[in-house]
Amino acid sequence: MSGVLCALVSLADPRTIVIGGEWGLSPTLIGGIEQHFGRTPRPVPITAATLPSPELRAARVRAVDELRSLIIRSTRPAPA
Repeated sequence: MSGVLCALVSLADPRTIVIGGEWGLSPTLIGGIEQHFGRTPRPVPITAATLPSPELRAARVRAVDELRSLIIRSTRPAPA
């Protein structure tokens, strides 16, 4: 994992790395990644994602937006 993160840092130069999914939910795994990655030439802060499934959050936001638009359209009087 540290090798992959080193390559990522070399290519993207991020300020921080966010670990999500099931790996991000494991404090033990995050701690292990931080420990090993911290010994690399260009370590950056690693943090766990605060949203367990961001892809679902985006879907929920879109669904709410679409529902809001539908409600607004349905409350307007029909053109005469």
